[in-house]
Amino acid sequence: MTGLNINEKQIGIARQRAQERGLDRLTAFQFCDCSQHLPFPDASVDVIINIESACHYADRPRFIAECARVLRSGGRLVAQDWMAADGLSEADRKRYIAPLEAARFLHRLDNLSSYRGLLQGAGLRVTKAELIKDGIRPNGYIMRMGYRTVTECGQRQTLTDYEIANRERFRTFSESLLGGSLKVGYYVAEKPRPSPRRVDAAGGMNGGGGALGGT
Repeated sequence: MTGLNINEKQIGIARQRAQERGLDRLTAFQFCDCSQHLPFPDASVDVIINIESACHYADRPRFIAECARVLRSGGRLVAQDWMAADGLSEADRKRYIAPLEAARFLHRLDNLSSYRGLLQGAGLRVTKAELIKDGIRPNGYIMRMGYRTVTECGQRQTLTDYEIANRERFRTFSESLLGGSLKVGYYVAEKPRPSPRRVDAAGGMNGGGGALGGT
């Protein structure tokens, strides 16, 4: 198993934890900007897991195309991510989603329908794509409490830049999630296997389509 991260400090933490658990021989961790390139040969990976990470990628279509490139036939991409609600108006996107994106360094959030299109466009077969309905809604209330707490502190003392930034993260997350504009969804997509070739009555070969690639 290879872990990829754009943060060198987190890579160091991962290596240390793997060593502490005796897993260092089974794992490797390396620096990588997954929005640009995955450091694996074509058709060499069985499973790709991406958890609440692609929402930060500036070039999400390229990431998904890279996944399609490196997956073996029958390999799967499994992901969970922050998403904008389907059918969201531009006014609501500007009011709820844009401030969230700015506060948390997110690239323009796709919705679940957009993800389906990106996956299919890369030649992957979507086997499951669903929203996690109310599973993370309690997080919205927690974030709202955090926003109120920091705001109350600001009435008694001057907040640091870090505290002000956190207050904005609390506010935008709680408003977008509890207001229904922010969703969390997951999907599973598979790289199709090649069509089997068959011998016809005359001995000729028929069928034989190749696995779809991700360009």
